[in-house]
Amino acid sequence: GYLHSCVAWVAGDSGYMSASTLADGAGGKCSIDISAIPASGFVGDTEYSVVVTSDRATLNKLYSSDGQCLGNDFGDATLAKSKTFTWVAPGSDVTFHAMCSTGFTQIFAAPAAAVSYSGTSRALTPAPAPISPSPAVATAKVGTGMDIALGADGLKLSFEPLGVDSVQFEVSIDRDAWIGFGLSSGSAVSMTAGGAGSDVVTCSNGQVKQYKIVSYAIPTTAVDVPGSSCKQENGKTTLRFARTIAAQDSQQRDLTPGSSQQIIWAYGDDGVQLQQFHGSNKGGKNIDFASGNTVAAAKRSGEAVLFLHLALMAIAWGGFIPLGAIIANRFHIGSWFVWHRGLQSIGWLLQLVGFVMAVVYAQEHSSHFSVPHAVIGLVVVVIGTAQPLNALVRPHVPAEGERKSMKRKVWEVVHKGSGWIAVALGAANVFIGAAAARAKDYEGAVVGTAVGLGIFCMLIPLCVLVLSFVAKNRMVDLLRLLPKDTNTGTDSRVTMFGRSSLEPGEPVNGQKQSPEHPATGIV
Repeated sequence: GYLHSCVAWVAGDSGYMSASTLADGAGGKCSIDISAIPASGFVGDTEYSVVVTSDRATLNKLYSSDGQCLGNDFGDATLAKSKTFTWVAPGSDVTFHAMCSTGFTQIFAAPAAAVSYSGTSRALTPAPAPISPSPAVATAKVGTGMDIALGADGLKLSFEPLGVDSVQFEVSIDRDAWIGFGLSSGSAVSMTAGGAGSDVVTCSNGQVKQYKIVSYAIPTTAVDVPGSSCKQENGKTTLRFARTIAAQDSQQRDLTPGSSQQIIWAYGDDGVQLQQFHGSNKGGKNIDFASGNTVAAAKRSGEAVLFLHLALMAIAWGGFIPLGAIIANRFHIGSWFVWHRGLQSIGWLLQLVGFVMAVVYAQEHSSHFSVPHAVIGLVVVVIGTAQPLNALVRPHVPAEGERKSMKRKVWEVVHKGSGWIAVALGAANVFIGAAAARAKDYEGAVVGTAVGLGIFCMLIPLCVLVLSFVAKNRMVDLLRLLPKDTNTGTDSRVTMFGRSSLEPGEPVNGQKQSPEHPATGIV
């Protein structure tokens, strides 16, 4: 970095940034080369080259006693073992001073170098005035912000100007954890700046890295941040780094003092010093780096694919699938199997489409299986999708008076047990998903839609369950209301969905079925 003001730097003086004192630059660590200036004396109003050199790559600054302050090095791109400055000679003797910095923690002061005035001057050729001068554009300067609260867990931000076009940042939290802080854009908080890429600096495992984040996956490509520090000790983590106001490359975003811009942050749980998925330890707001004023960012609006996912899953696991399971359990008579299989088939198809919507959403707007809702959802969909498959291999129902085979008993435990587990988890996950949407800072319309759909869809199976206890006979009558086929006279419960809905042994048109071969197909 560099300083806004210059003084006659001398080794042993108070340092700057994280350097407590200025180190001695003698011995080649930092020196001033004035060989381009005549030993007989310089001519006033004449340009000369003055070179600051070092035996290592450094950032350099030159000051002359006539008040010239030269050099604005910043970042890796300007680290060099020598730096040539153009100095305009005054009409008096001058002493040069220089600083060479390897970062924020070590700064060398060069031995002073004096030059003499020859007593003569010449006028520099003035630059031609522009034909159509443009008015200067006023630019707000970066102000100072101290201990600005970021979220509710004690994360704090401080910043101050560093020279005329750079800023020193400090982000801290009272826990041993990794920290991430960055610049984004958009009205609502976005980790990816709406896909354009956010500019994030992290303190992780004692190292400081800078990332351009364009997706919701943990980034793998990073660049070092020279002169920065990451301290994770004694129950506190502190990230310090500096950067220019203007972006230096495509990895960075501009700071815009004088206007509000979005900042984002994330951090780990106490004891987690290595960067990983942050869960709910995240946030964002808008800040003006000129005044330090902050305002809450807008809530996140729901994407179309998210609404499709929550609607399909609420209807499937809140309505159709629980209703089909209740009918099979509480109304094992008449056309129960037709209703059970029909409802389950519709729910099965809806949840598959809903799962596809979840995958698309995670790919475009979130990350895969990063929250409990996603993990539970995967388990539920796997079990739900497997149910029709294990139904195809079910052993036959024993004939009247015949004992169930061991295979049949095992199959019933697996089919029914896994089915009820999926129903319970699926129904619960509808509301876990609504909580996840709230944690992701979605607006109330998204969370309300998820909760409202879940409650509405679950009312029907819940009502049927209640009626199965208080008015079962009437419900059974409803299940028997399927008319006979007018063309064949066959009970429609035999042929609906292409196979019998009757239990083996139940009369069909007055005739008893074979226990092994019911009306259609083999159970």
